[in-house]
Amino acid sequence: MQSRGVSIFRLFLGVGCFLMGGYANAQQGDTCEEQRAAIMNKIEHASAEGNTHKQSGLETALSYVNRYCSDRVSDKHEDRISRAESEVELRSNQLDAAIETDSPVLIKKYHAKLELALRKLEIAHGSTGQ
Repeated sequence: MQSRGVSIFRLFLGVGCFLMGGYANAQQGDTCEEQRAAIMNKIEHASAEGNTHKQSGLETALSYVNRYCSDRVSDKHEDRISRAESEVELRSNQLDAAIETDSPVLIKKYHAKLELALRKLEIAHGSTGQ
């Protein structure tokens, strides 16, 4: 009887690790809809193979995705781009003001800051939101 308890414990431990692994993979840039589709595909395969334990674990994972998944990463990505664009605008205005003063030191300083802001903007546009 005790060995059955240990087996059930190992089963739940395995399912828990599987779910956490799936959750970690899901956080790597997949949208919620992509995660749902991938899990549904795995559920269909497990069902076709008659693997009820795997199917049950996947259904639990799907319920967690449905309950907790959020595509807020794209919102963060848009915020990052917006902040970078604002910084480019600020640095451009500073460079314009430096050009009006005709100070080579200030022009060089704000030109360098503008170049850095443009690189940040380029990175923000190229990033996947991770």
